[in-house]
Amino acid sequence: MDVLVDGVKLSNVHVHNIDTSEYQQLINSAVLCGTGRFGLIYQTDWRDRTVAIKTFAGPSSDVGRQRSELLFHSIANHPNIVRILAAGPDFPERCQFYVMEYATGSSLNEVLYQFPDVSYTLAHAISWTSQVAQGADYLHRICTPHLCHGDLKPANMLVFDQGRLVKLTDFGSAGPLSQTMEQTPRPLTPVYTAPEIAYLKAGMPLVYTEKCDVYSLAISFWEFLARRRPFEDQSRPTFWNLFNRRPSALRGCPEDLWSICESGWADDPTSRPTMIQIVEFLEFVLQKMLLGATGILDPLSLPASLPPCTDDFPQDSWPPECDSSNLAPTNPHDSAEVCGHVEASQRKDTSSDISADTQPQRELDPLNVSCNFQNE
Repeated sequence: MDVLVDGVKLSNVHVHNIDTSEYQQLINSAVLCGTGRFGLIYQTDWRDRTVAIKTFAGPSSDVGRQRSELLFHSIANHPNIVRILAAGPDFPERCQFYVMEYATGSSLNEVLYQFPDVSYTLAHAISWTSQVAQGADYLHRICTPHLCHGDLKPANMLVFDQGRLVKLTDFGSAGPLSQTMEQTPRPLTPVYTAPEIAYLKAGMPLVYTEKCDVYSLAISFWEFLARRRPFEDQSRPTFWNLFNRRPSALRGCPEDLWSICESGWADDPTSRPTMIQIVEFLEFVLQKMLLGATGILDPLSLPASLPPCTDDFPQDSWPPECDSSNLAPTNPHDSAEVCGHVEASQRKDTSSDISADTQPQRELDPLNVSCNFQNE
């Protein structure tokens, strides 16, 4: 089926259509998992499998954005991207809800912050980052059209198979790569947003590139290693406070892994590595040095019952001042409002030529070391 969305022709949209009566039957037997600005999330059974149903809500002005989200998501077919199973009614002309895979382990946001008793290792952190990079690389190079996800962060990375499998979700900020777009409000979290996207003067073109996703992944990787939010020591981490800063260096973090963070969040987008370069390097480290003969991650001891969601699913718990709609028009060169003493060490744009040929230091050995590296 050919569909036109945001001026782009999609030629591989194949999603089962659910009519209103079938949808109502599903909802009648469903359990509410979460609520948010853009709709509700339910858990139910459909065709002998547990699924999640996302219903759209909100002002009529959001209808076009919601349709774009669903259509861009529906063409993505990769093991590390949550699969859209059905939608309706009258998909793709009208989209009020869709059915997708259900993540029994919730998101990495919950693993990091709501399950403090669940420990994970350096191998998990590297594997999660590699899996997300593989999903993003598919969007950047293989998916037609090539897409930028636009909102990579732990809350949009769902956990399957007891923490051994991670899949991307939430295409609300997705768009075609290297295509000029209108500066319309899009869901984003400034901490993860590349400065070339988050800071645009009036009249400047909005162009998403694959390096925007690389920046977001680098911030997320730091978060996996540290198991805390970037800039959490600052009392008011508004975007301008972050514009000239990056997360602080981590004591004990292997240099080769730190180089992934530094090169990934480089100021100059062209200095950032590609997703496939990140995958090749991390998989080399993971398979050759951490997983050993089995090559398999240990399962996480996730709780049998998840805490109830009180926000959009998967839940993100950044404070209100971090929401893109609450950004203060602060001078990007004014550091007077920066609170605390968390500052990145002196940065330089490191080479983006990251590959499996780079020999990591042999101190990368601690398979059973929990990830809670501290600030220097």
